[in-house]
Amino acid sequence: MLNKSEFVSELLIRMNEVLLEGIEPNGPRAEIIQVDRVGGRQDAIVIKGNGCLDAVPVYYVNDIYGDYRNGRSIDSILREMDRSRVQERSFFSMPDLADPAGRKNLVIEAVYGPGSRALLEECPNQACPGDISLIVRYRIGDTGSFIVKNEMLPLFRLTSDELIREAMKNTAKRDYQTAPLAQVLAEMSGMDADEFGFYEGPWVLKSRDGMYAGAAIACPEILGRAADVMGADEVYILPSSIHELLLVPVTDGLRPDELRDLVRNVNEMEVAKEEWLSREVFFFDSHSMKLSVCAPELDMTESSSMDPRFLDRSERGMGR
Repeated sequence: MLNKSEFVSELLIRMNEVLLEGIEPNGPRAEIIQVDRVGGRQDAIVIKGNGCLDAVPVYYVNDIYGDYRNGRSIDSILREMDRSRVQERSFFSMPDLADPAGRKNLVIEAVYGPGSRALLEECPNQACPGDISLIVRYRIGDTGSFIVKNEMLPLFRLTSDELIREAMKNTAKRDYQTAPLAQVLAEMSGMDADEFGFYEGPWVLKSRDGMYAGAAIACPEILGRAADVMGADEVYILPSSIHELLLVPVTDGLRPDELRDLVRNVNEMEVAKEEWLSREVFFFDSHSMKLSVCAPELDMTESSSMDPRFLDRSERGMGR
């Protein structure tokens, strides 16, 4: 088995010999660049030519090397890369970012702030309680998206505050699902949910498309609806990843420090670093519609879930 450096060298050679076969000698080439991604800077393979970056798609080295270590052949990886390149380029067209109708595609992504410092310097962002920060994505179709960078603001004809406000409105309208963890696991495994035997335990808050539901932590209205579904007035929130949240009714008797240890252990052992959302546990009161960080001494750090500038009137303590 090749080590990572050998694997990347072999892959680049094969891409330039096979994937780009027939293209003029001085045309596009596969190269390694560094990309500021959620969780830190990572190596990625892109196709560059004539001074331009072919941004669709980007192949992250850690991801494809992981596939190789798990038994996938280089030939199979190359075929999949070629297929995705052709498909994504055939469907991708750069939208008119100045078109107000396109602003409905702006959504919030919640990210782990300490692990995303380089990215946050390049993007419009807003602090959230604890160690979470909010950035903005522009969604393209069902699965495509890109992170909005500072230099793109003139193209949108929006200020940073206006951009975040638009994204917050759209995020609050996304289709979310709140379900017992037992039910979610049962659906994934094909088992009867009753076999898990802990319906009174954690609940999962996720989006219907499975992407970026961690942003719900910045939306009191979404958290309030989730609490209603659970039949709970007070909820502990465990940020399991950028894509989903785990919710636990406070009446379950679990200690915040125990839950915080669980979050940190799961992060270290189960979650890819670029998908970390937080190392903290949060407390949500559905009556006051306030989100707080569970401090180490088990007191709650008073902090609203969003800067009031970015909340609609319905979100400013008006109730569910």
